[in-house]
Amino acid sequence: MKDKDVSTAAPTWANRRGSHRYTHQCAVSLQKGGKRYGAGQLIDISRDGAAFMSFSPIQVGQSYTSSIKGFGSFEATIVRSFDVHSYGVLFKMSEDQKRRLEKRLEEKLTPTDQP
Repeated sequence: MKDKDVSTAAPTWANRRGSHRYTHQCAVSLQKGGKRYGAGQLIDISRDGAAFMSFSPIQVGQSYTSSIKGFGSFEATIVRSFDVHSYGVLFKMSEDQKRRLEKRLEEKLTPTDQP
């Protein structure tokens, strides 16, 4: 049995996605058309999207391929910005892909909130 990563409580806006969020820190990068547009650190992730801190400004409304270390690459749209250089993304994937991601999250991490 794998040890699960016990994390701190998620921010008060954490239930917007309607699915469990998992607070976890790891590398995130954004690409589009083979060009790298940003890099940063994951704040939290769910089957529907993620929040991350970016080392460079990212435009809300743009779509990218987001690569999240340990979880894979996902098509995502930047849906909001908050704090300084922090962003929320919504993953663009099928229900089957969401279920597979959710299973990986449940295996590796402990949820930090309730949907």
